[in-house]
Amino acid sequence: MKRNLIRLAFVISMIIITLNLSAYSQKCKPKRVIFPPNSETVTLKGNAKGCNSFLLKNTKNQRLQIKLTSPRDDMYFSMNQANATEEEMGGDHFCEDCKTLDYYFDYAETWKIWIDNDGSPTNKMLNYSLTFTLTDSPMIPSGVLNGKAISLPKPPFPKEAKEAGASGSVTVKVEVGEDGKVYYAELVSGNKLFYQAVNSAARAARFPLTLVNGKAVRISGTIVYNF
Repeated sequence: MKRNLIRLAFVISMIIITLNLSAYSQKCKPKRVIFPPNSETVTLKGNAKGCNSFLLKNTKNQRLQIKLTSPRDDMYFSMNQANATEEEMGGDHFCEDCKTLDYYFDYAETWKIWIDNDGSPTNKMLNYSLTFTLTDSPMIPSGVLNGKAISLPKPPFPKEAKEAGASGSVTVKVEVGEDGKVYYAELVSGNKLFYQAVNSAARAARFPLTLVNGKAVRISGTIVYNF
């Protein structure tokens, strides 16, 4: 009889734990970020008490900007692919301990964003707001960009290349943001001994805004350096 009572108590305890976990899981289900009609920006407010995670989906060729506003310096947000496993992440997040994010996406993805409170005690008065801005950002191929630059720093001649007697032209593929700044640079041809020098120079280049129907767009192209 006593053994049966113990067994019954154990079963009841497991049922209660399962129900609590299920309720917590429902409570902590990520909220989808939904933009109001005809708006590219939405601000979501919350507090550090409880579960704070969000799901956001972008399409190809979009610019995502996120800003966290909170009264504490130890509050951040992190971000990763919604369906990524720990093994796929390799311990790294797309954005970890971030206050802001400004990134151009050339692919569609669903993201999970969550609030990190740096181990501080949860407090219902610890409020925050997350502002999301998602805008279309097409990429316009623009060929060789040397003659279009407002500023095109000349890279130094690397010591290693000089010692090796290397010379010739080096071509770098770049992507320029809506603000005229280079956000991506990659060596596509030329001696790799020049890579660091031309990569730094390319990223420091500045270009005028490229407008399509009165709206700034991104451009892609190449910069050629001669050594």
